[in-house]
Amino acid sequence: MSNSLEGQIAVVTGGGRGIGRGIAQVLAAAGAAVMVSSRTVEQLDETVALIEADGGRAAACVADVRRPTAVEALLAETERVLGPVSVLVNNAGAGGAAAGPFETLDFAGVEETIANNLLSAMLCTRVVLPGMLERGSGRVVNVASGAGIVGQPFMNAYSVAKAGLIRFSENLALELDGRGVTVFAITPGMVHTDATDGIWQIRNTSPVPGWLARATTPPHENFADDSAWQTAERAGELCRFLASGAADRLSGRFFSTYHDEVDIVSQADRVERDRLYTLRLPTLDGIEHATTPEEIRNAQT
Repeated sequence: MSNSLEGQIAVVTGGGRGIGRGIAQVLAAAGAAVMVSSRTVEQLDETVALIEADGGRAAACVADVRRPTAVEALLAETERVLGPVSVLVNNAGAGGAAAGPFETLDFAGVEETIANNLLSAMLCTRVVLPGMLERGSGRVVNVASGAGIVGQPFMNAYSVAKAGLIRFSENLALELDGRGVTVFAITPGMVHTDATDGIWQIRNTSPVPGWLARATTPPHENFADDSAWQTAERAGELCRFLASGAADRLSGRFFSTYHDEVDIVSQADRVERDRLYTLRLPTLDGIEHATTPEEIRNAQT
C-alpha cells in the first residue's frame, strides 16, 4: 500500500498545536490537503504556515467541535475550500478539567472533560459520516489514550471518555462493515505537550499533592525515562498509515505508537482470530463477556 495520500482531504481537529499539529504536518507531507481546526486562530495560522512552507496544502477553520453548528460549519468550509472529506482525525481533547479525587470534583468539569474527549469526536464523525457513506469511502481515526485501557486513579472522567472513544471506534467499525468506511482508535503515547509537561513539573515540586503522587500508572510513572516518550510526528505517521488504507481489514482496532503497525497488519489473520487490539474482559472460565451467545455455547462444549 502506497504511503501517498494524494487526492485525500483530511480534517484534523485540535490541529493548532502539539499532537494535532504533528498529525496535520505528516498527512500534508504525504499529499493530503488538510483542514486544521481548533478554538485558537493564531495557533491554526502557525500550523498552516508550517505546512505551506514544506510545500503542503492546508486551510484553517476556528471551531468548537463540541457544538453541532460549529462542526457543520467546519464541514461546509472544508468542502468549499478543499473538497469532500475522506479522512477525519478526531484529535481535539483535554484532560485537566476533572482531575483529582472524585468526591471533590466540580461535576461541570466532568461533563466538560467527557464532551472534550468523547462527545466531540462522536459529533464530528456523525456530521462527516453521511458524505463518506454516500461516496462509499472514508477513514476515521480517533485519538484516544492508554488511559482508556489502564485503570488510573483520579483521572476518572478522562479515562472513561477515552475508553468510550475506543469502544465507540469498535462499535462503529462493526456497524459500517462492508460500507467502505473504516474506523480506528489510537494512542499517541506520551508526547511532550503543555498538559504532560505541566504534570511533570508539578510532580517535581515539593510537596507533590498526595492524590497526584498516586495518579499515574506505567508507563506514565516513567516520565523521566526518555525512551518512554514519543513525538507528535510518530502519531502522525500512525495516522498516515491508517489513512492510507493499509489497515482497513482491521477496522475497529486500537493501534499504539509503541507497537509496529506494519507488523500488526501483516498478522491480520491472528489479530482477527484472537480478537487482538480490542477492548475485552478475560475471565477465569475463558469466556469473554463481549461474545455472542453462540460463541459462549461453543466455548462451553
